[in-house]
Amino acid sequence: MAVSEPQASSCWLVRPPKSLSDLPVEIFQQIAVQTVTSAAAAAGPPSAIRSLLLTSKQINNRLSFDANPSFYGEIFDAQFDTTALKRRFHSSRLTAPCRAAELKRRWICLKRIKQYSRSAASAQKEVGRQAVWGYPGFPGIYSEKDKLQDAWLAFLMLTENDGQNMVQLSWANVVDWTRSFIHFDIHAVSVNAQRSGQLPVVSESRALGLWLYWMTTKFDDVVNEPVAVLSKVNRMLRPFTFASWAYPSFFAPWQLSHVPPPNSYTPPAVPQPPAPVPPPTSAPTSVARPPGPPIPRNSRRPQPQPRPQPAAAAAAPAPAQPATPTFF
Repeated sequence: MAVSEPQASSCWLVRPPKSLSDLPVEIFQQIAVQTVTSAAAAAGPPSAIRSLLLTSKQINNRLSFDANPSFYGEIFDAQFDTTALKRRFHSSRLTAPCRAAELKRRWICLKRIKQYSRSAASAQKEVGRQAVWGYPGFPGIYSEKDKLQDAWLAFLMLTENDGQNMVQLSWANVVDWTRSFIHFDIHAVSVNAQRSGQLPVVSESRALGLWLYWMTTKFDDVVNEPVAVLSKVNRMLRPFTFASWAYPSFFAPWQLSHVPPPNSYTPPAVPQPPAPVPPPTSAPTSVARPPGPPIPRNSRRPQPQPRPQPAAAAAAPAPAQPATPTFF
């Protein structure tokens, strides 16, 4: 009895594919991931995706963000460090749609960081750079919401860095962005507050900026730092050092058992130092009695005089006794 030949599991083994769109989704996705995350394009956003999406309508349908989040999740794994994420988050937070959304969010923030680092570095006038960073008195274009989001992303990527995160942060010029943040925002606010005799107000983004300044500063940078830069940094950090009692040391007060605090919670206001007391116009005169001469040890001290007693009240006369009657 003749044995029939096994049939092919898929039709493309019988008929070779004529184009990329004829390949199975799994094979085509691996080719696309390798193309996008090649060594030449390891740093920077995956801009090669646009060329693939414009190839044909079939490829666009396969690789679109809504239709294939697994493709963008693999790109996220190839471009960023995921070891710390796997330790901190549950598997339900690391699905393909979650990683695809995080990839999109990170590149929006990183491109914005690169944009503002270039804007601060390329501007020729001081006023122009201050306007970019929203210096008080100028219509800044860097909103506090975007600044806070970018600072949080840079801070978390540095704390979770295993090598690949720093490659993307270096592409975004995070060091120049942090120096611009320090100079045009934190330093300006600190100096203006000191000139007016007040303490600088520390926001969440400025606290993250100080941490980023510490995390991106190397030992050689401190050793070779010019004297002018050293003096500027010392002046900026002076109120935070000598008035540390006025700033909270933790994210939330100790009486809160759950963090983050609820939306209804309002942090306590930063106490301001008391107004300086003006110096006296003339030297105050002393009203204290000068001390008398010392009394010798063997001399006899004057005995205290007895306190006069009040005069005793006159005794009331005794009542008269009745006369005893006589019967005899």
